[in-house]
Amino acid sequence: MKLRFVGEDGSMELKNGEVYETRIFIKGKFLWVEWKVNLFSVKSCPYSSTKAFAQNWELASTI
Repeated sequence: MKLRFVGEDGSMELKNGEVYETRIFIKGKFLWVEWKVNLFSVKSCPYSSTKAFAQNWELASTI
């Protein structure tokens, strides 16, 4: 899923306004977002609520 990062620049080395290829999953009590760093590497970040997730990510336009 393509998501745009709208959080603070530099957080987890992400850039505000950039679109990332992501995977979202639930593990334990957290919603996780995983994104591709390069062809062979991924990073991930846990969110304790959908509200916290929505403060940092938005669906990228498909147009």
